[in-house]
Amino acid sequence: RDKNEKLAKHNVEVRFKLNEALGPILADYAKENQIEVILNKKQVILGAKERDITDKIIEILDKKLPSISLQ
Repeated sequence: RDKNEKLAKHNVEVRFKLNEALGPILADYAKENQIEVILNKKQVILGAKERDITDKIIEILDKKLPSISLQ
């Protein structure tokens, strides 16, 4: 049980670090590309594939945050 709690806590910490890095990236991308709203892909029922910026954001994120320490 203790191991699962540690893993869950670590998972939360890693997600926090990722979101912390992702926020400014999304804000800058939106401003530079005159985007008013960015939606989570899971919340979109139907959308044009050419509007999907996921790969572009991952590319930027990889440059700014090449790794997250899992220790």
